[in-house]
Amino acid sequence: MLETFSYGIIEAIGVLLTLGRIFYRKKGEKVMPILKSKQFSSVIEWDGTGDGVLFHKFDNVELKKGSRLIVRPGQEAIFLYNGAIEGVFTKEGDYDIESDIIPFLSTLKGIKFGFDSGRRVEVVFVNVKQMSVNWGTRQPVYLADESLPGGVPVRLNGNFVVQVADYNNMMKAIVGVTDSDYTIEDIKGRVMPKISALVMKHTSQAKNYMYLQTNNEEVSKAICADLDEDLKTIGFSVCDFTIGQISYPEEVARMAEKVAGQSMIGGNMATYQQAAMADALTSGNGDAGSAAGSMAGMAAGFAMGQNIVNNMMGNVQGANGVGANANAAGANANPAGAGANPAGAVPGGAKFCPNCGTGVEGMKFCPNCGQKLM
Repeated sequence: MLETFSYGIIEAIGVLLTLGRIFYRKKGEKVMPILKSKQFSSVIEWDGTGDGVLFHKFDNVELKKGSRLIVRPGQEAIFLYNGAIEGVFTKEGDYDIESDIIPFLSTLKGIKFGFDSGRRVEVVFVNVKQMSVNWGTRQPVYLADESLPGGVPVRLNGNFVVQVADYNNMMKAIVGVTDSDYTIEDIKGRVMPKISALVMKHTSQAKNYMYLQTNNEEVSKAICADLDEDLKTIGFSVCDFTIGQISYPEEVARMAEKVAGQSMIGGNMATYQQAAMADALTSGNGDAGSAAGSMAGMAAGFAMGQNIVNNMMGNVQGANGVGANANAAGANANPAGAGANPAGAVPGGAKFCPNCGTGVEGMKFCPNCGQKLM
């Protein structure tokens, strides 16, 4: 009687210990059991595809009868046993561990289920959606330019699209060496340092810093191919890469505006300079007491005035030159008249210069061409 009672106590303690082991698992284990059909089973699922996580791993998952696997839209589930891929479940749905999973695994097909199979696996949930990532250069990128040996510093930004592509490479390079989630920030940490070097690589033969601006699509495709080749080694693919904005230094931007302004007025540099000087006189920073602004305005006004005077004098001289040539031709056509006045003097009282036609009444010499009149 005493032995039977003692045996009952020992059996009861054994049941309590079993229940405690099921409900209080090791620290960090993410799969919690639920009560179903009079047996303790577990539901394996992940609902974190919307927070930038590329894959999430459950360690130490016990295979037991009645357990289920739930695969949500945009997910795939990978079973690992002893570090090797046992099976990949690509369709969303609710899978029963005994009938829907075990028969499709590689080395665990013959597992026998009881209250506890004793077999533990890893389950990796993969976010298979394409994810768009914004990028920007932390430091200036120097674009090649023949006129500037050091290149033109610019800042760039844009975005690229990444997606899981090769499970085998991903398992070898990442899953097998990390116990945490792998996120889009991890991808950015790998890609960002490479972008600046790749931009310089694909623009190094350019003769002008505007090459990137005019060949944006071609350069973007080349960078996309290079990044894709690099990320394939860890199981990911770069589906697209774009350079969205190119920010030039202020002085380069001002120079581009001036070139555009010159082209808008027909490429005439003298006319453009006059317009620029007039703009400098009429525009200001609102500080009437600024000595520097006043001096700059005076200098610009003087230069503009001098430039206009020079142009006017050139026009007058050009017209006079035409008249002089015409009169010279007339003189050659009448050598007899020239012979009658060998000194070249004109009889007194002439009202117009016979050489250039300028009014000379009462003068001894023409004020325009210097012709002696008396």
